[in-house]
Amino acid sequence: MGLTSLLDMELAVPAPTELEEFWLRRGMEVTAPGVLGTADLPSQLRLREGAYRHVAELRVACETEADLQAI
Repeated sequence: MGLTSLLDMELAVPAPTELEEFWLRRGMEVTAPGVLGTADLPSQLRLREGAYRHVAELRVACETEADLQAI
């Protein structure tokens, strides 16, 4: 069946506070230190400091273990 959803992602950026402020202005809220989300999905975006902007981690879901192995 393949991937079914994007669970969350972690972004590494030089200035995580600035990026957090950007997302707060767009309706997300801080749900834990360095974690942004909404009432429906409290952990959608995790921010940490990094030397350059990149996706540090991406978590996805699939229906079965066999789907994961196929990917």
